Amino acid sequence: MTDDVETWLEMTRQHYASSNWSDCLIAAEQSIRLDPSNAEVHLMRASAFMALRQFPEAAASAQKVVVLAPDNAEVRIFHARCLMALKQFGDAIPSAQAAVQLAPNSAESHLILGACLKRADRVDESEAPLSSAIKLNPNAYEALNDLADIHIARGDAASAVDCLRRSHEIKPFNLDAMSGLCFYTAFDQRATTADLFQINREWSQHLNAAAKDHVNGVYPPYTEINPRADKKIRIAYLANDFFDHVTSWFLEPVLARHNRSKFHVTCYSGAERKDHVTAKLASLVDVWRDINEEDIEGTVGQIRRDNIDILILASFFRGKDRRVLAYRAAPIQVGYHNRVASTGLDTVDYIITQDVSDPKGKVDSLYTESLVRITNHNTYLPPPNAPAPNAPPCLDNGFVTFGSFNNHAKINDGVIKVWSGILAAIPDSQLILRSSRYFENPTTCNLFRKRFAAFGTDPARLTFQGFRKTRQDHLRDMGDADIALDPFPCSGGTTSYESLWMGLPLVSLETDTIMGRQGLYFLQKLDMMDLSCTTPEAYIDAAHRLANDPARLQRLRKTLRGAVDSNLLNYDNHVCELESAYETMWRRRIDGTPHTPFDVCGDKVLED
Repeated sequence: MTDDVETWLEMTRQHYASSNWSDCLIAAEQSIRLDPSNAEVHLMRASAFMALRQFPEAAASAQKVVVLAPDNAEVRIFHARCLMALKQFGDAIPSAQAAVQLAPNSAESHLILGACLKRADRVDESEAPLSSAIKLNPNAYEALNDLADIHIARGDAASAVDCLRRSHEIKPFNLDAMSGLCFYTAFDQRATTADLFQINREWSQHLNAAAKDHVNGVYPPYTEINPRADKKIRIAYLANDFFDHVTSWFLEPVLARHNRSKFHVTCYSGAERKDHVTAKLASLVDVWRDINEEDIEGTVGQIRRDNIDILILASFFRGKDRRVLAYRAAPIQVGYHNRVASTGLDTVDYIITQDVSDPKGKVDSLYTESLVRITNHNTYLPPPNAPAPNAPPCLDNGFVTFGSFNNHAKINDGVIKVWSGILAAIPDSQLILRSSRYFENPTTCNLFRKRFAAFGTDPARLTFQGFRKTRQDHLRDMGDADIALDPFPCSGGTTSYESLWMGLPLVSLETDTIMGRQGLYFLQKLDMMDLSCTTPEAYIDAAHRLANDPARLQRLRKTLRGAVDSNLLNYDNHVCELESAYETMWRRRIDGTPHTPFDVCGDKVLED
């Protein structure tokens, strides 16, 4: 082995240039042994570690480069990126700030600082460097993606969508832009149902095209269809949020009730976070596999090796969540929960839905999948030791309090105009707005005060509430309101269940997307259709009538939980219909029958 430092340095450069990362590390080690002060070698070594996703080693190597070359802006940027890969966003800020000081005319310096600040929850400080990055480089699409997140944090979905669309124009089909567009277009009051379908379809066509060469190529071939010894259908649920998250709250009752004599159940979890809910879900299935959500081909290969018959996407509101299914990882693929539209994928065969959300004859052209309509699509699981509903606070307060507990980005100017109309019609009434951590930010609260004031509402009538430490606290504090108000065009889902379950009647405005018909579905099931409205004027009138009927408010507080339990949360019926749907899909596969829409009612399958 030579001890010539120039030889090892040249080898390191060659391996680095050809992306031979493992060999690059070997050569770099020898170079550093012979010359520990060579910043270039340390930087190539750190880059190799980053490429191999060995982030702690990359950050340690990058720190050595900072010591050797503290006045190099590119070194500072790289060091910040290494720390960001470790999610040490606060620790990355000093290097990012140094990069801006060293290279004030560098768009990348401002971009990395804005990115660090945003991810460290210093949102207000992040806007200026991100805006500077775009000013210096109008094609800085990553800065536009981060600015979109800032607009969402401030409750401005329309501006977020504009940023994401511009990012997509600059860098077509970049993951962050498309993932956000597939979701936040549903929040944008300017968007039509066709717009929402189109953006999801465009993204998924791109995914299908990218996966085309791999669908029947590099992965193990499917197992031939034949009866297995155990005669079980092998189903699998895939999601990236199998922890204490809404997806898990809806899936746990399903996993707990699957007929294990008929079904072998697997879960593929792409969640980095693991908690007590993860452990609970894992205990309810035959096989639990942790996957890397970014290793798409590895995940597809694992699913195929597991011989899964039916792969069910348990959550796909974000565009990035559907990448695995673009590769046809299983013979039958199904969209199930936590969605805003069609997957748009040619490789997804069915979507589980119900007739109110997706009316027959009205929406089928907006889906690439065959729709499977069941009668009960509700499996929300309340937390243990949940508080009981309290008495309506209006009885003691002498005034009515409305409440919205939804994602604040759903509260667009159209919603604010209607809610301001309600407050104007009902003297002394108050409005509680709660949205996780966002309403703990004074800037966001002040922006909402100004938006309401523009429609004539005194900001003193608004109360902002932020994060609640537990679900129990969240539910208990819903009792501060008498009546829940549903936003539009993207209405509440989980928060509507929770409001109703805590005894708060819900006033909702129906729109023409699946996300705009959630309130309609709940209220129809509960025989409260007088609170489901089709015009803003009717919405204001319904809220006014309800606010002037304290006896009804008191009665509903006592009876709504039981009504929700019996009419919305029928877990056994849901799983029975779901399993009938899976059996029908599998029988069609065996028989060679094309997938077409069908309905399930109890244990009866009604095929179109």
